[in-house]
Amino acid sequence: MKPLFTIHEGEFLVGEQISRQFGDQYEVWIPAKDDGIDLLVTHRTKRKPGVRIQVKHSRGFEPRHSLPREHADCVRGWYTLNPAKIRSSCADVWVFVILTLRHEKHFIVLPTATLRQRIPSNTKGPWHIYLSIWKDKKCFNTRDLSQSLLLKAIQGGAIKKRLNYSDFVNNWQAIHRLL
Repeated sequence: MKPLFTIHEGEFLVGEQISRQFGDQYEVWIPAKDDGIDLLVTHRTKRKPGVRIQVKHSRGFEPRHSLPREHADCVRGWYTLNPAKIRSSCADVWVFVILTLRHEKHFIVLPTATLRQRIPSNTKGPWHIYLSIWKDKKCFNTRDLSQSLLLKAIQGGAIKKRLNYSDFVNNWQAIHRLL
């Protein structure tokens, strides 16, 4: 018999973080049916529609690149996404979770509309993204970056907007604004 409710580690970490971030202000729910929504967040006292969240989880990888030592310390999560599912998603927010072997938790929280805009137009099959986060909370999709462009971005240079995820690191206000 298949269990009615299942929750993976990433979903648990997101629910826990929302509870820590907002205290008793919001309720976190687990839908009974798996239809592309992993968590539902509702306001505890106000009668408003909830925020639907899709969670993607990755263990943390230490990238192997030849950056100078002062810029090399980061953690990377690897995600394989289906562009068609993102385009048809009824989730309001997507949360990408990276959990390292040292139990460090990193969250990239972005609205679904923003994620849709970042899907490369030439993607025919699965979309692979490597979200890499540095200690100063800079975050980039390093899958499509050369070493020289990556170093330029880390040092504060211009980078394609669709590859820069820095504004979405721990962006829990995206959920708060919707509620």
